[in-house]
Amino acid sequence: MRNIIQNLVVFTLLCALCQSCLIDKTEDPASISGVVKDSSGKGIAGVKVKLESLSVSPATETSSTGHYVLNIPSGGATAYIAFSKEGYTPLSQAATFRAGDNLTVDITLNALSEDAFFVVESKDDVQLKNGSGHYSILVKTNINFEVECDADWLDIKKTNGSITFDYSENETLEKRTAIINFSAEYNFTRTIKIEQDEGPVLELTDYLGKDNATNYLTSIPFISFNREVNLISSIASPQGVDLSPQYSADRKTIYFPNIKLSPFSAMKVSYVVESTDKATVKGYIELQPYEKSISTSGYWEHRIRFIKDNKHFWMRMSGYDGVVLDQYSLGDLTKTASIGWDKEGYGYTEFYYNAYNNSLYVFIKNKLDIYDASSGKFIKQIDLSSVIDPEYITDVAFGNNGYGLCIAWSNGKPKILYIDSANNHKCGVFSEDDMFYDPHHTNTLIVNRIEACDNGKTLVLSKGSEINDIFTVDITSKNIVHYSLYGQYFSANYYFPGVFLGGTYNRNASYIDSSSGNITKQSANSLGNSAVFLHSENNLPIMLTSELSRIDMKSGEEIKTADVSNISSIHSSNDGKSVIIEKDYKVYLFNSDLFLKYTSKIK
Repeated sequence: MRNIIQNLVVFTLLCALCQSCLIDKTEDPASISGVVKDSSGKGIAGVKVKLESLSVSPATETSSTGHYVLNIPSGGATAYIAFSKEGYTPLSQAATFRAGDNLTVDITLNALSEDAFFVVESKDDVQLKNGSGHYSILVKTNINFEVECDADWLDIKKTNGSITFDYSENETLEKRTAIINFSAEYNFTRTIKIEQDEGPVLELTDYLGKDNATNYLTSIPFISFNREVNLISSIASPQGVDLSPQYSADRKTIYFPNIKLSPFSAMKVSYVVESTDKATVKGYIELQPYEKSISTSGYWEHRIRFIKDNKHFWMRMSGYDGVVLDQYSLGDLTKTASIGWDKEGYGYTEFYYNAYNNSLYVFIKNKLDIYDASSGKFIKQIDLSSVIDPEYITDVAFGNNGYGLCIAWSNGKPKILYIDSANNHKCGVFSEDDMFYDPHHTNTLIVNRIEACDNGKTLVLSKGSEINDIFTVDITSKNIVHYSLYGQYFSANYYFPGVFLGGTYNRNASYIDSSSGNITKQSANSLGNSAVFLHSENNLPIMLTSELSRIDMKSGEEIKTADVSNISSIHSSNDGKSVIIEKDYKVYLFNSDLFLKYTSKIK
């Protein structure tokens, strides 16, 4: 019994002792102390010491001898002791301790100069091919560094772990180099040489017609390159053209000054050039003396009317598929508006233009349909049956005040009517004077065409061919002037003040000034079957005939601008700056300067 009691007492004391030990491990404070020395073994003062990875982070600094003490209020753990001071490599040391421990941790800190590293991962010589591009160089370091370059063709950018640079194309004929110098703390340096191949890459920089900056009329055909070149070969299609080259002073541009084209021919010139380092470029340029062309295949009869904005014209075409009436731009011959035609109702139908109200007039049986000439929209219809029940209308023309004349036929008898578009299109008989009729056939008019001239102040009446009589009508006074003059045809233009007559048989060109009544005559050989007015500042016109002969009515000079045939018709805009020629089922648009200033360009 006594032994049992003694054992119980011993057990109770052991339990109390164990409980006391457990309490000490969790609640007693701990400490970490030590010395921070440099690589020579000398203590370092002012080192910051901090215990990390705990809920509390005790910190301190080393004394003048390098000693430190970190007091930890309670608990035990594994944590990291961080040591840092400017100019030294930071260090972190793991430490495991328990409550009540007094741990000693001594460390050595190296100066940055001892631990510094600077590595540029690149060859000493970097070779770049010619052209533009981007390049990167990796830099591994723990210290600050700077980069300098002696060349402006490298655009260098510095980041934490690398440098990058963009480089441009070498446009010289020699290799070029750049030196990149790296300088870092603690006297670290590195030099890299960048070398780029010679250049530039041989390429075409300009040519006739590029971006519409140059054209065949005003410029000699040319090709330009960014380097000196020689022409190795050149071929024209179609052939038969002189492609003899001329070089610019720097031999970067090749001209072809002897090229002459047919007015209706487009040409492709293929070439091969070679640079001094044997680089080659192949290419071609396309040339044409006309501005644009469109096909009229399937239609054999055309009529063209220019409107007063000098930017558009209307063209009526008749063919197997009926009749079409479309508006086109004088800029590029694009179709900009249309008027629908009833094939059965319209049949062979003519149309006319009135500049006064900018309208088109389309004859249908005994009526005239009126359309807006800008948009093609229908406006109204006027009935001619109250004046005369016409079988057909030969021609209509209007002056600038809206007063117009019309030649209409009914029951085999023609009459000259007036249509006053400024007065609600009032209609009536203009004149039945005998001078308009054939003295041998009293029911036959000797006029069947009407045109406007002199800015729409005068209307001209005559026959379409084999002319002996010309009549001019002042649209304000209605005064009529009769001229007895011979010609195979006559031409008038809305803006120009007179009438031109071409006498093919007698080789005589005549011009009547409707304002003064003066008549000018010149001899000419190639009058053709029609002529148009070209833009001119003279008081006498310059004409272009259907044989492409240019006749100056002031000087009498005649120039055969080109040798062509089979021209169906020729027309000029009201200002004479644009010429439209129909040939071989195509409509060609020309700048009139081709026939005025640049005749050396065509053959």
